[in-house]
Amino acid sequence: MLSMNESTWHNKVEFFKSLGWCQEDVVSMFMRYPRFLTVSEDKVRRVAELIAREDIVFHPLSLTYSIDKRLQPRHNVIKVLLSEGLLKKDRRIINLFKLSDKLFLENHVMRHLDQVPRLMEIFRGSLTP
Repeated sequence: MLSMNESTWHNKVEFFKSLGWCQEDVVSMFMRYPRFLTVSEDKVRRVAELIAREDIVFHPLSLTYSIDKRLQPRHNVIKVLLSEGLLKKDRRIINLFKLSDKLFLENHVMRHLDQVPRLMEIFRGSLTP
């Protein structure tokens, strides 16, 4: 981050603003995880499609998670659990992305297989939600 010049910083801030964040959000993310600025613009866009912007501000490390191995499978499960009424809508969803794989599977996939038998296939990506 020390090597980032003022022009690069300005361009990064403008990019995040173009996606709906304000300068205060960018500063807040920087304070929490300065390396978030090194994430590619394409990946930031893709993550922002799966995770609410306010959650990314709260946990900018989420920008570094694997989309295919972590974010998309969990997003698909969360979407189904919400639609089935098995997950509270007021819950801070970002916390589900932060869980270890083991805890996420135990608490949010295996626990609901009786109510949603296709949940494991949705998590694995062999079935779309």
